[in-house]
Amino acid sequence: MCNGYPTACVVTRREIAEKLGQERLDEYKCDSVSSAVGLAVLNVIRNSNLMANAEFIGNLLREWIKSSASLNRFIGDVRGTGLMTGVEIVYDRASRKPAKRLAEDICYKMKEDHHIILANEGSFKNVLLMTPPMCITQNDVHRIIKAFEKVFDAITHSGYDASDDDCETSQFSFYGTGSLTGERY
Repeated sequence: MCNGYPTACVVTRREIAEKLGQERLDEYKCDSVSSAVGLAVLNVIRNSNLMANAEFIGNLLREWIKSSASLNRFIGDVRGTGLMTGVEIVYDRASRKPAKRLAEDICYKMKEDHHIILANEGSFKNVLLMTPPMCITQNDVHRIIKAFEKVFDAITHSGYDASDDDCETSQFSFYGTGSLTGERY
C-alpha cells in the first residue's frame, strides 16, 4: 500500500468502527514514520494524477483486449476496473470450455519471454489477472499488447488443442457478479 513500506489501513463508516470497539481498532495503529510514508504516497497519487491515469490506461488495455477477442477464439470475456483486468481464457467461445492449461502456458510465456507477470485466477484458474502498478504508461501498455499479440500468434499457429484441459464449463468467477465487490473464489 505504501510503495513497499509495510503499512496497513482501515477505512470504514463510523457506525461499523463503533461496533468493533477501541481494542480492535488499536491493532491497526501505526507509528509516525508509517503515517508519514502513507501521506507521502497519497500525495504522489494525488499530485501525479495517478487515479485518472489508472482509469485511462486500464480502459485502453481492456479495449485492446476486447477488440482482439473478436479475432481470437481463446478470449472468452474481459472485465475490470481501474488497472485491474481479468481475461477469461477458453478453448473456444462457442463451448466456453475453460482452458486452464492454456492460461498457465500464457502466464509462463508472458513471464519468460516478455518479463510480464500475470496471475491465474477464477474457479478453473483460466482467468489471467493483470494488476500493473499505478505509474504504468501508454508505452508500457503497448509493450504488454505487443507481448500478448506474440504469445497469441504463437498459440494460434501451434494448433493448440485443449482436449486435455480438465474443466467442464466456463465461469468468469474472479469478479463474481461483475464487480470487484463480489466474492473472490
